[in-house]
Amino acid sequence: MSSLVRAIKDTHAASRQRLERRTVLAWATSLVSKVGTFATQFVAVPMVYRTIGQSGYAAYAAVTSAVAVLSALNLGIGGSLVTPVAQAAAFGDKRKEAELFRAGVMPLAVICLVALLIMLPAVTMVPLTWLLGEVARANVGHLRSALVVACVATLASLPVSIVGNLRQAYQEMHITNLVGAAGGFVLCVALVAAARAGAGLPVFVACFAGIPVAASLLNGGFLLAGRRYLLSGWREYDVRQSVALTGDGVRFLAASFTSVLLYQWPVYLMARNRPTVESAAFAVSMQLILLPISFIFGVLQPFWGATAEAAARGDLGWVKKQTNRVKWGGAAIALAVGTVIAVWGERLILVWLGRKVEFGWSLRLFAGAYLLLATWEYLHFVLSLGAGRIREASTMVFARSAVFAAVAPLLVSWGGGAAAWLGLGCSVASYTAWRLPRLLAGTLSRVSR
Repeated sequence: MSSLVRAIKDTHAASRQRLERRTVLAWATSLVSKVGTFATQFVAVPMVYRTIGQSGYAAYAAVTSAVAVLSALNLGIGGSLVTPVAQAAAFGDKRKEAELFRAGVMPLAVICLVALLIMLPAVTMVPLTWLLGEVARANVGHLRSALVVACVATLASLPVSIVGNLRQAYQEMHITNLVGAAGGFVLCVALVAAARAGAGLPVFVACFAGIPVAASLLNGGFLLAGRRYLLSGWREYDVRQSVALTGDGVRFLAASFTSVLLYQWPVYLMARNRPTVESAAFAVSMQLILLPISFIFGVLQPFWGATAEAAARGDLGWVKKQTNRVKWGGAAIALAVGTVIAVWGERLILVWLGRKVEFGWSLRLFAGAYLLLATWEYLHFVLSLGAGRIREASTMVFARSAVFAAVAPLLVSWGGGAAAWLGLGCSVASYTAWRLPRLLAGTLSRVSR
């Protein structure tokens, strides 16, 4: 018995070292990737802003926000793959991994083709004012072409959206981060070149939407080259397995659709209902918040697959240790960054864009506070997913985002951008900020018993 206990402890120690090594590697490469993202935002975006002007930037924000709704067609299937693939990989079950891969990619490929056949005729014939509202009256050139480009790129991204999730399951996010860093560099170069050439709105939309898809395809090629067994057994494809994954995926839709409801939807509403000057300022403030959010979320992301594998092996001690470390470390970083934005937000924008953008103290304060709340929510969400509570955690996050989306039109019409940020913060503080921690704590206590 003692030899068995010793063997289990040795196995846990070896797996802990590997997981921690992969986590550190993911952090390091995430930093490289985020540096590329920051370079794109701080160097290329101001050039884009100056090239297409205030009206053009508002049109860009409206187009990308409107089309982002289509990303919900991935049905959250990629997210539903992470935990079961991590569990299968923990025990070396390659056949199960291949089954899950087939069950995930097949429905997404079908959805992509069907959606293209439906959406392309629609976006080429429907009046732009019906789709984009006030921004369509600003006489921005080639607006419909930009809308078509964004639609095609978004739908093409559906089948390859699972690549990042599979990398999470295998604790190989460092590869995704490196490919993303290369894609960010290419995007930055392309945007600078387009700005110098005085390109129009469709070119910039194609860069922003198309290059990330190309990077995901490259990442997928590397993944399949290293795991050719994932491509085997297509004759054994069982549609029932896709249906089962979709059942979890629809509940996980919060993870893939929340960003649309929380960040794209209010930008779209502002562009549709508020003056161009105000909507452009709100779009810039959204970018200012999403930059640190993407960095912080990238730091937290590796713990999903790592927690799932550790839980599958029964290493609860490691899971609890990482939970405490992630919780307070992430909150401290978010508090510091949120405070900087609340106090010096306009100065940061002045340095970034080279021109002053009026936010107002209330918008800065509410946006900075939301950064802290969103980080607190997300870190508990990721750990809950790794602990196997995908349905409950996803339902909570989706519920809070859906309620915000429902009241967002009233907030925008009442108080503009500041009210939208206030509503975002209240949606977290009143629900997920305390429900998700309770869910995670309850799950870990039940497992320990």
